[in-house]
Amino acid sequence: MGHGRPKLILSGLVGVVVIAGLILGLTRGGDTPAKLVKGGPALTGTKTAPKVTGPRLGGGAPIDLAAYSGKTVMINVWASWCGPCRKEAPEILRFTKAHPEVVFLGINLNDDRANATAFNTMAGWTHPSLFDPSGKIGFDLLKVTTLPATIYIDKAGVERGRTQGAVSYDDLISVQQRLQ
Repeated sequence: MGHGRPKLILSGLVGVVVIAGLILGLTRGGDTPAKLVKGGPALTGTKTAPKVTGPRLGGGAPIDLAAYSGKTVMINVWASWCGPCRKEAPEILRFTKAHPEVVFLGINLNDDRANATAFNTMAGWTHPSLFDPSGKIGFDLLKVTTLPATIYIDKAGVERGRTQGAVSYDDLISVQQRLQ
């Protein structure tokens, strides 16, 4: 007779948990997906992104960050000789192919143009990269201290955060969803 009581109590507890979950789920219906995204790089920055302009790695017209005003921008600072840059290259390629609505710019830092171009081709990247052989943009202007580094800029031109070190596809997706 006492054996049925624990099963009854357990069944009641499971029912309460299920109902509470349904109520919570229904009351959160007004949240946008971006507000519900958890994890990823912190996006707490509030300073206006610096004025970045410089020569294009592949030649042609210079790149000017101001041309992308009103858009989400991710800037990845990289070098051909950087091991972690090579590690993250496929993650960046996957992201840029899946999310063309995000402006993705590279800055090739402290590198030789021939090596940088070869790396860019090997990585399969089609997004533009600035060529910064002296580090004036990466080190002096952007204050990058580690390679690779990825800087996240919202549609208002505010630097919201950065990743020092290799990024993953999931990191980039998380940032993209929160900056929409």
